[in-house]
Amino acid sequence: MTVRTFNPKQFTITFGGQWLTDLAPGVFIEARWDQPRFRIVRGIDGDSARVRNVSRSGTINVTLQQSSLSNNWLSSFNIADELLGASVFPFLARDAGGGTTIFAASAFVREIPPIGMSTTATDRTWTFVTDNLFLYLGGLPIQDRTILPGTFVQNDNVPSGMPTVITKVDNTEEGEASGHFNDNHA
Repeated sequence: MTVRTFNPKQFTITFGGQWLTDLAPGVFIEARWDQPRFRIVRGIDGDSARVRNVSRSGTINVTLQQSSLSNNWLSSFNIADELLGASVFPFLARDAGGGTTIFAASAFVREIPPIGMSTTATDRTWTFVTDNLFLYLGGLPIQDRTILPGTFVQNDNVPSGMPTVITKVDNTEEGEASGHFNDNHA
């Protein structure tokens, strides 16, 4: 059985070159296009056509903890945008462990989120708007393989076009991968 692990600490979010920190527990980011990429149009005779929507406009919601200093930074940019109309920046969110990427070359904060105070810490959800949203939903790679002495292991991290490296693990402790390399490529 293969177990894959998502590590939220490998997920980074930047807006205008500033790291957004102190993400809220639970769902901390959601992104979607405003309209589906394709739709079906049916004629009266039952024939249908697939129509591509060329609009890439969409929204990104990022939820931060109430205590996050990123709230200050985003509030300042929102106020500057209201006064000067000059707070459109690149947005990038990426999972380094799995490849999921959310990118907009130009995005802005829609508005300051509703302010609610409580006797417990609450979250703040910021909405970013863009007309050029790129979404890529990646999976998670296989990690943490257990290697037993006397077994053969194939190195899956060899660049394309390079010979496959097979390692025979000798008398090592479990989890260590040292041994003899075979550069015969069969």
